[in-house]
Amino acid sequence: MLTRALFLGTGVYVACVGAILFFVQTVTLHPCSPSGSTIVRWLTTDATGQGRVINPPDWLPYMLVGMGGVTVLYAIALPRAAWKHE
Repeated sequence: MLTRALFLGTGVYVACVGAILFFVQTVTLHPCSPSGSTIVRWLTTDATGQGRVINPPDWLPYMLVGMGGVTVLYAIALPRAAWKHE
């Protein structure tokens, strides 16, 4: 029913994240307060208790923009029978 919109939104999101990664060298996640969610604390804190630092490889932005673009093209090329609910 919403297949086209789902693929289109996912493709645009992935391509935008890839485009943002062209402009950053590292991403630092600051640790949340101890009263925060356990999952968020686990994601933002490394083993030493400091904020997690992510260094994306040089090829990652190209891959994400390419995957997002292909997904958007796929969403546009979907036949009406694939997304029409009867």
